[in-house]
Amino acid sequence: MVLDDSLEHTVAELGPKGVEILLGDGINWRSSGGSFDRHERPAYSADDRSDHIGRDFYAPPTQVGGPLQTPGVASAGAPARGYRLCAMSVVASPGAAPPLTAPAPRIAPAHWIHDRRTDAVITFLWLPFSLAAAAAYSTPAALAVVVALTLLTSLVHQPLTLGLIYGDPAQFAVARRVFTVFPFVLLGAVIVARSFSLTLVAVIAGLWNAEHTLMQRYGISRIYARKAGETGPARERPMLISWLVFALSFAAADPRTTRLLDNVELGATNEEGVRVLQTLRPWAVGAVIVAGMFVVWATTRWWLGERQLGRIGWTPKRRYLFGTALLFAVILVNPVVGLIGYVGSHALEYFVIVHGALGRRYSGPQAQPGGVVGRVVRSPLRASGCVVVYVALVGIALVSVQKLVDADIGNTVLLTVGGMHVFFDGFIWKLRRPVVAHSVAAG
Repeated sequence: MVLDDSLEHTVAELGPKGVEILLGDGINWRSSGGSFDRHERPAYSADDRSDHIGRDFYAPPTQVGGPLQTPGVASAGAPARGYRLCAMSVVASPGAAPPLTAPAPRIAPAHWIHDRRTDAVITFLWLPFSLAAAAAYSTPAALAVVVALTLLTSLVHQPLTLGLIYGDPAQFAVARRVFTVFPFVLLGAVIVARSFSLTLVAVIAGLWNAEHTLMQRYGISRIYARKAGETGPARERPMLISWLVFALSFAAADPRTTRLLDNVELGATNEEGVRVLQTLRPWAVGAVIVAGMFVVWATTRWWLGERQLGRIGWTPKRRYLFGTALLFAVILVNPVVGLIGYVGSHALEYFVIVHGALGRRYSGPQAQPGGVVGRVVRSPLRASGCVVVYVALVGIALVSVQKLVDADIGNTVLLTVGGMHVFFDGFIWKLRRPVVAHSVAAG
């Protein structure tokens, strides 16, 4: 019998007594004592195979050909060890036994947040921003347009958090007092800080936003981890923090940074932050060494933890973290090009996350009421229409504020809204809440 090599097959190791190769057409090969024989059994459906891939099962040799059993429900006599199912391709010549060695397990569809291609786009959302900045870098006017569009994209995504909270009573109830009092406290703090020191505002806003952007990347990596069934300690956070600290320290210590930023219009607050960064250059050289040691320790610790998980190959989480590592490498080469990608991709990632969460939370069999937000999502607009209308309205509002409102008042409002976005996100996107885990496809 010759099997087409495009078929999906699965190898199941049945303890010490044999190996069974499960074929999609219901014809199996079973090994016992080193020889193979043909064995008929009902085929698993494609959905069954998807559910089984990457999970551990137990079945005694006497049940070869019977239903697979999950740990804890196997019948008496099951071997102490289980087997793991993995997808593979097999080619068997007439009279020859199929090979016993399977290639690396294919990633189960359930391990992606969306699907392979969509997740790849999310991983490299920073690339178009950085490529645009690199192409326009030698032309100040063109670079100014790229920077302005990137900052506008960043500003547009921030008020979305407020709509999610104040438009849904269930979200507002998560931290009712905080969501009621904090806006007034933050507004007062921004007004006082701006009157006292623009430098202080710039440093706090820049570092807080950089940390918030990094934590979103950490959150996405944890979604991938949960979908893969990882339950151990999360080692991605210190590794990502080490990458950010090293990148910022390197940019501050690099004498090229001032020259690279000469032709860039970042706005008063951001430009003040850059000037502060440059004043720290004498200290930054030492910080680079310490941060480099931190990177080596945190990255090694993470990789050792990955090896303990027993997974090989490019899992979705590793692909996403690899894309993040490339982004930080670009920041080391050219801080302007890299940071534009860092800021721009954060906003687009947020829109993608919110779009998926709206559809899962407010529609379907497990739909939440959702107040105004829920009703709008269930309207003919659906989730996609809501996001499009939101972007158009907020974009128009931001442009109008810039042209019609006093600059100091406008900047105060933007800083307050930005601070609320950064702070409030920490309350409404906690994966430990089942409704959140379901809404981001991690449940």
